[in-house]
Amino acid sequence: MPDDENEESLEAKRSALEELFNQHGPAPSGTSEKKIDDTMSLTYFLLRQHINNKDPVPSISELKQKWPFLFVPRCFFAHFKCLTGIEIVTRLYEAFQSKGKRIQGYMEHQNEQVRKQVKNVLADIQSALPEVDDEHQVLYPGVILLMMAYFEEPEDSLFMLADVTATAAEIEALPDLPNTPRLIMKGNSILTALKWMLCIEGKVVCASSSTDFMTGLAFLFGSYYILNLEYQAEAATTLEFIQRCFMRINPESGSKCTAKGKSKRTGQEVQRKRELINCRVATFVRKLADHEWTC
Repeated sequence: MPDDENEESLEAKRSALEELFNQHGPAPSGTSEKKIDDTMSLTYFLLRQHINNKDPVPSISELKQKWPFLFVPRCFFAHFKCLTGIEIVTRLYEAFQSKGKRIQGYMEHQNEQVRKQVKNVLADIQSALPEVDDEHQVLYPGVILLMMAYFEEPEDSLFMLADVTATAAEIEALPDLPNTPRLIMKGNSILTALKWMLCIEGKVVCASSSTDFMTGLAFLFGSYYILNLEYQAEAATTLEFIQRCFMRINPESGSKCTAKGKSKRTGQEVQRKRELINCRVATFVRKLADHEWTC
């Protein structure tokens, strides 16, 4: 807790931020971003206390109501840095720039051995490139889709496609919207989507004003840490790959992978032993390193 503050004074500051957002929105005129950021920093202790509460666990709707500025990208990423010490967007850009092409090259080199889903993603990437001005708009999401195909995880376990004109209310009204985090890609395909929204527990918590996929991915991945969420089983390997290979978060103990999942053989929900490091992630990293050594 900050010096010269107590829970009552921090609650008063939180309440003032909530009122400011409700009256003026995420970018209130007459109030500097620095003042908002400083107040969010001061109330960090209270916010973590609220998120970590177990009885009851706060819903996303409650967090959005009481801490609306948390879901403004600037504040969200600042909170992630306080929590982990990592500039998440910068770290992701650096990782994709240094490893993205290497991953794509590995998949292309293995084209005869890899499964059909990987070949399909490689073909989709090549088909989408002429549709965009900046190849990174396709290559960045393409790398994630390649990893999902390689790990045999369905694209809709992290991404959902929506019409480019879809509103937050229309997205929230979808009957099949899952509780676990999803990046809603607005456009004709995930690779060429023009905008994105992040949904958690059936609620849109953030919507983009640009085509910046990396900001959306940072919001998606950061939500697991900021909001104390486990990786959903159907995307756990890809998320752990992002965690360890892109974000370089390698805890000595614990895992954000759920211990529950469906058996691929029977389709029944089973209890699995938690692994410190996903063996499929470790194997891929080794194969990628071996490929680079022999090329």
